Amino acid sequence: MGSSTESRTSPIPPTASFLTSAKKSITAGKSKPRCPFCAGCHFPSMCESVQDPRQRCEIVRQNKLCFICLGHHKVSQCNSRHRCHTCQRKHHTSLCTNGQHSDNTSETSVCSTNTGQPANPVHGQPAIPTTSNSTDTASLSVTVPMPQNTVCLLKTAITTVRNGTNSTKANVLFDEGSQRSFITEELANTLAVQSYRKEDITVSSFGAQCQLNRQLNRQVNVAVVNLITMTGQSIPLTVLVVPRIATPLQNTVTFNVAHLPHLHYLPLAHPLNADKEFDVSLLVGADCYWDIVGDAVVRGDGPTAVESKVGYLLSGPTPTTTGQFLISTNSVMMLALTQREFNLERFWDLESVGVTPVDNSSDNVLDQYTSSFVTRDLDRAYVARFPWKPDHPDLPSNFTIAKQRTRQLVKRLSKNPDLLKIYHQIISEQEARGFIEHVDDQSGPQPGVHYIPHHGVEKDSTTTPLQIAFDCSCRQSSLSPCLNDCLLIGSPCDNDLCAVLVRFRSHCFGISTDIEKAFLHIRLHPDDRNYTRFFWLSDPTDPSSEFCVYRFKVVPLGATSSPFMLNAVLRYHLEQYKSMVSHDMLSNLYVDNVITGCDSEQVSLNYYRQARAIMGDARLNLHSWSSNNTVLTAAAVKDNTAENALSVNVLGLRWVPESDKLYLAANHPSLLIIIL
Repeated sequence: MGSSTESRTSPIPPTASFLTSAKKSITAGKSKPRCPFCAGCHFPSMCESVQDPRQRCEIVRQNKLCFICLGHHKVSQCNSRHRCHTCQRKHHTSLCTNGQHSDNTSETSVCSTNTGQPANPVHGQPAIPTTSNSTDTASLSVTVPMPQNTVCLLKTAITTVRNGTNSTKANVLFDEGSQRSFITEELANTLAVQSYRKEDITVSSFGAQCQLNRQLNRQVNVAVVNLITMTGQSIPLTVLVVPRIATPLQNTVTFNVAHLPHLHYLPLAHPLNADKEFDVSLLVGADCYWDIVGDAVVRGDGPTAVESKVGYLLSGPTPTTTGQFLISTNSVMMLALTQREFNLERFWDLESVGVTPVDNSSDNVLDQYTSSFVTRDLDRAYVARFPWKPDHPDLPSNFTIAKQRTRQLVKRLSKNPDLLKIYHQIISEQEARGFIEHVDDQSGPQPGVHYIPHHGVEKDSTTTPLQIAFDCSCRQSSLSPCLNDCLLIGSPCDNDLCAVLVRFRSHCFGISTDIEKAFLHIRLHPDDRNYTRFFWLSDPTDPSSEFCVYRFKVVPLGATSSPFMLNAVLRYHLEQYKSMVSHDMLSNLYVDNVITGCDSEQVSLNYYRQARAIMGDARLNLHSWSSNNTVLTAAAVKDNTAENALSVNVLGLRWVPESDKLYLAANHPSLLIIIL
């Protein structure tokens, strides 16, 4: 079989290139690891002597090893932050039963540990279940009938990638059609890569006539890794960090490539192994392609070999010996987007809002949170803990930046003495009402203490011209976590807005009320209060006076978990009552508003009295009552709980109780659209 060779190399043992996956191993100047299962010199995940995860779990239990890192200590004493590479749960990858059949359970999990206690993230609290940040993947593939006994190879390689002292084998795809180079988050985490900036990219699909700027514009991290050549040379690659690069490439080739005459003695970049898939973890685009790929090309009866600094890259049609007509499915583009960026299913759900059944999947999360994190004081007020993320990073004190930002705030407010006075009055009122408390210990940065900066937000209101906003997303540095990074947002558990509005309009008499300062009436557990410290002037008449320290005694409004905590407490409280009113409030509660209705004046009045009594038992006050029922309105005026405005806000719409009409404000300030 003839072949033309444009470049010759010295004879070495033959290798072959295949679309296969590489086994990852990290070499950071450490000695060869010893397997805890068979005492062999290999990584635990590669143990072939003991392959059953349950047998491995039993060995770990008998030897009293850690189920997270396989070290000689208890799970509760483990400092490792690594998770299973397969299911992302808190156990060692070698112990994962993901994909294993079990007769006893349909849930994928690791064998239970012998600690008898769940992992405690903070203050000995049990971690509540987290909803995984699922990734929606959209794949564009081309299914092409190939000539008989033929498949097509792409330029792939398995080579070493390094970052500092960390290195690992990576599955590399060379693609001149890509303008940039990419690395998966998994490989970036393995190498402990640190990004040095962010970059906006716009993704367009195959065959699209225009870019999907609005839907698929996203910001990604930019980092640098080093590709190691056959001679040990280090080639820096500027890469964009993405969740996934492509769907795994399929390998339908056996060992026949190694026997092609024109490939004999060529050091191929993709060594031979028997794996069926090649999961791309690094894509080298046109920006770095020619720093690695050379000019020499070797052609023959089969794939073409192109010289590179990591070995010869094979691409093109490849003969097989299957004797079948092959259907080749090649991945053209794979797009991975997190749930919050773009969710096509959620987009179509807008068409059926209020029609589809309610998803109650968050009920278990609420139940477990309230059973472990919610208690009541002697005066019947509710006390809630922060829902900390399991294994969250250590929270810095933010002492310096909080102090600097507060000093800058005072400097701005001092230019308007009236605003400075109002600002101080708000803080004094919050202290008098028990929302915040003075802290005597005012030493510098210390563990278990976190400071939050704050600022004023001017409002177009005669009663409240200024509101204080607390920045729980403040970071000590770009690499430091903030308070919101360490807290769980919680599952969405609000009632369906459309259903609430429909029920509201189905009654003869509409009723609207809300809980007065709801967040400030849910007390924060004492163990979490030091994470909500803030500075303010010791003498408000002297802007240059020393700062004193306060901390929250209640749930701060700026915390990302505050809405979930409030909703969990309110639902737990209402479920304690088995009355028609409590059940109705539970169904028509939206954040801190109750939007409902009744069909008679007497029933409306009874609803008013019972609802106030139920919420009063939790030291919560229902105020701003509005209704087109004059009997209820008169009772609310007498109790000083009535809304004085002629129109009220009902879930984003304006409701005029006197005429019982809903209005939607249009773009033009003088135009209102009557809904019903």
